[in-house]
Amino acid sequence: MVTVKANKSVVRGVALLVMALFIFLLPNTGCLKRVLAEEEVLIAVEEKILIDVEEEVLIDIEEISYKPYLEDLLLDTGLVFIPAAKNGFVYYELRDLDERLKGFIFLSERFGWAGPIRLFVKTDIKGTIQSVYVWHHIETPEFVIGLNDFLITFRNHKAEAELRWHTDIHGLTGATFTAEAIIKAVRDVGIKAYEKGVFSR
Repeated sequence: MVTVKANKSVVRGVALLVMALFIFLLPNTGCLKRVLAEEEVLIAVEEKILIDVEEEVLIDIEEISYKPYLEDLLLDTGLVFIPAAKNGFVYYELRDLDERLKGFIFLSERFGWAGPIRLFVKTDIKGTIQSVYVWHHIETPEFVIGLNDFLITFRNHKAEAELRWHTDIHGLTGATFTAEAIIKAVRDVGIKAYEKGVFSR
């Protein structure tokens, strides 16, 4: 997941450029009207740009690329995954055969030492982590020895919690970039889900 953050000076510069173009095209209807129009356009443009750049941008990963891993994660659980969205945040609901909501799965991504680490975070309906599943990475093999044991230590923590390596989460000794990337990837979606009101509390 990638978040684009606004740089206010850049935003204002773009807004002024758009305003100048707009004013150039306006008919000359008097100084006062022109000043008022300039201010209104500047405010409107700035607000629009700020809204646009503050929206979260999700990396476009085709579902076909990770669907087999998602099915593997849910094997023998009796659960099905259903695409869902809340306040612009996209995730999966987990429902049983009676369509009762049982939890969620979130996709996340962070860069480790060698490249992107892509994973699922599976939680219950209250946001407690049940499992973390890394479905793609290109890290050096000797740095991910014990990865499964490392991922198990996420269980029973709140997804939005600020978990610390060697204190809350254990394993992957010596693989600092990899371990920290996974911890941050888990918290990224946990915080977003919490802020968007996905979890029941």
